[in-house]
Amino acid sequence: MKAPETRPPDSPDPEPAPEPSDPPPEPPAADADADAGDSQPPEPEVAAEAAVAAEAATRPLDRLRSWLRQRVPAVMLILGLALAVLAFVLYPRPSDLPAPSYVTITVTARFPIGIISYRVTTAAHPRFAVAELAITLQLSSAQTLTSSTRVTVAVTSPNSIPFQQCPTIRCARAPRTTSLTKTVIFTQPGSQQTATFRIRAQNFGETFNGLTATAAIPQVFYDCRNALDQTCLGTPQLEARYDLPAPKDYDWSSFPTQEEKPTYAVWNEPVTGSELAGRVAVGINHDNQKWNDDKTFLAGAIIGLAGAALLTAAQEWLHAKDEPQP
Repeated sequence: MKAPETRPPDSPDPEPAPEPSDPPPEPPAADADADAGDSQPPEPEVAAEAAVAAEAATRPLDRLRSWLRQRVPAVMLILGLALAVLAFVLYPRPSDLPAPSYVTITVTARFPIGIISYRVTTAAHPRFAVAELAITLQLSSAQTLTSSTRVTVAVTSPNSIPFQQCPTIRCARAPRTTSLTKTVIFTQPGSQQTATFRIRAQNFGETFNGLTATAAIPQVFYDCRNALDQTCLGTPQLEARYDLPAPKDYDWSSFPTQEEKPTYAVWNEPVTGSELAGRVAVGINHDNQKWNDDKTFLAGAIIGLAGAALLTAAQEWLHAKDEPQP
């Protein structure tokens, strides 16, 4: 058996050996050289070349800006004028309608009249505008006619408008008259006869402009006395017809029509008490009126844009004069 190893007293403990320390890493030589190069100021020649290159790069952009500034006033001026012209074209300018005048018709008969038909058309003439008034009378069929009877039709024009008494140029030398009388003859009840009058006027008794249309219903006096000098029985009806474009497009609520066709309208009124007062029927086209209101609003908005464009043109022109040329 081996005896344990003894250590002499008062002997110091051995000191542990120091651990080796890693040396600090050294920076790469290339990175150090690069950092050293960046920290150095650029040379004067390099800086000058960079400034020249930067100036050359911005010069086209400056020229473009200057070119645009010089052209903007002209472009805005043209735009403003174009908008002003467009607003002028869009702005509605309906023609003012003169107040139509109605004629006075006097019918004198010895046999009751059932219908008095009044129609206005345009007649051809080489020198004058002539309206043709056709007055058709229809005898009543409620009584028996024993012999022929005469009926007198007298027409008085309004506002001293002269009648055209013949269809040729020589009528210019004829005396000017504002009242004419014609006689028609009937041979049986229910028959019709027409008396035609020509008057120097254009669109006589009617006016229209797409927004408003008017038709003058004539004044009628009816004097009928039989052989015993007694007042004739019955009340004649007046049928007034006017040629109008699209009368169905108008609202005739002030004086409703009896019949409406694509090219004409008819009004019907009884001649009560041997007299019918003349009046004017007025029609309003609400659709065209609304469209005109919309065009008025649109034209006003375009006028505002045109004014803004012209103001911008003036301002840009003043700025372009103050800017130095490149």
